Amino acid sequence: MLSHSCTYAIQACLYLAREGQSQRYIPVHRIARDLDIPFHFLKKILQRLGDRGLTKSVRSTNGGVALAKEPQEINVWDIISALDGVDRFETDCILRLSACNHRRPCALHKAWNKERQRLVKMFQTTDLLSGAVSVPTMLAVAAERSDGRRATNNSHPPLELESTFSQNVTQLD
Repeated sequence: MLSHSCTYAIQACLYLAREGQSQRYIPVHRIARDLDIPFHFLKKILQRLGDRGLTKSVRSTNGGVALAKEPQEINVWDIISALDGVDRFETDCILRLSACNHRRPCALHKAWNKERQRLVKMFQTTDLLSGAVSVPTMLAVAAERSDGRRATNNSHPPLELESTFSQNVTQLD
């Protein structure tokens, strides 16, 4: 449902929310290494986030990237909006059938409408601070490379999104 760019952007922003508290600017190569995201791809993603006012960067020997706002002021919806846009959550048809509408719904129309509203609310209510507080497995998962080898130079405790999102979805019920 979310593009790779968007998923990487969320991961990087959670990383910045967590690591940025002890170090103002974090080198992009460190984020790429720790999250196992291709460096040049991550650089472009962070530029797009910067264009939308979510990150800022400094070029110098101590430079890098940081969140442009406090972590509690940025929610997951902001990141999704910046990278993927919100069209896929505002369209009436998950199958993108042009003839589908409230009068002539497709087979998934009613179920998608309900779930779409829940997802949007979850993304809007999950800020980076709450996501960064309970972030114990994301780095561990990223450290497991596709070839099964353990990544090296990963001294940070892992980040975890699943429990935060699960808590927010449960609260929506």
